[in-house]
Amino acid sequence: MEKGWCHLCQEAVGTSLGVHLSDRDHVCLGLFLYLYALFPRNWAASDVLKHASYHQRFHPLARRFRNHATTDQLHTMSDSQRREELECIIRRLTQAPTRALTLTLQGRAAASLWNSGERIFKTDVTRIATMMLPPMAPGIHSTFTQKCWGRSNMERLYDALRIADIQKQFGQEPKLTRDGRSFFLRTLVWELHTAREVRDISPVTSLLIEKALYRLAYEATFLMSMYYMNRVQDLTLTLGFPSMDALYQLNAL
Repeated sequence: MEKGWCHLCQEAVGTSLGVHLSDRDHVCLGLFLYLYALFPRNWAASDVLKHASYHQRFHPLARRFRNHATTDQLHTMSDSQRREELECIIRRLTQAPTRALTLTLQGRAAASLWNSGERIFKTDVTRIATMMLPPMAPGIHSTFTQKCWGRSNMERLYDALRIADIQKQFGQEPKLTRDGRSFFLRTLVWELHTAREVRDISPVTSLLIEKALYRLAYEATFLMSMYYMNRVQDLTLTLGFPSMDALYQLNAL
């Protein structure tokens, strides 16, 4: 960090240095810059997508690849298959004999329930992030998890799981805005959590609900991690692939 300039965010700071240092995006970039220095990779996501584009169109999972110009929903075959399984679980929970999801996807859930879903989802994401990521300070951990359940990441998750297609099957109009998509997913999380309390469900259905919640939290954490790892890949090139010692000198965090 030089006076008036942030190496991490590659932008002018001006007089609001303290505000900028506490910005969630700045903190998360610093976290993943350190992780990148600890676990470097020597390939570019864009090169991999370009090289694989010819083969992807012939693979049965090719329909999962929505946008080759970005890495918002990455996109190895194992990632696509994992999300396909989660999508199938969600669809199954809307059908007989389970019918655990009878409100959100059908457009019958109260609009205000997203707030409760957000509070519940924080617990799910925090638990997953604790297992997936190296030990870190509580403030940094909470900052990253807040980005995981934030509106932009929930919009990514909405697209990655093709929720719009499920809504269309129920005669509902897909959500088009970031707020609409993120609030919709949070409401879905609320219904999954409460289904076991308000309905008489079988052990199999209960297990499917548990798997759905776990996988939703995992995908949210994965997508946010991937987003920052791809950003810091370009950043490390700009900074000349700094070592851990160089990062400490830059006071990246």
